[in-house]
Amino acid sequence: MQDLCIRKYLNSALYIKWREISPKLLDKDLLFKKWVPSIYVINPYEFNPEIWDITKINIALTKIEIYEFMRKHQIIRNTIFKRVSEDRVSGILEYYAVAGYSLRAVEEGFY
Repeated sequence: MQDLCIRKYLNSALYIKWREISPKLLDKDLLFKKWVPSIYVINPYEFNPEIWDITKINIALTKIEIYEFMRKHQIIRNTIFKRVSEDRVSGILEYYAVAGYSLRAVEEGFY
């Protein structure tokens, strides 16, 4: 899941042109303080469709990795998904992706 966050940060760095608003925020403590709340204000469904397509692919790959982890450690999928729906898992993973995008947005001075 951490990889998903990092992938989205890098996608943002590579594919999104940020217009210059203010100097980049480079202070790591201030960056963290501003970043965490920003995760909850970005609506991932408003992303550019091409970015959202890449995001969905990364989420699908991350789910495969999670299921492989579960198989490797003999965690039974049915046991977990009786308590948590697969849609909920996808929703949680979407916000790991948003965390990566929002970190880049905060760094660029948008939040």
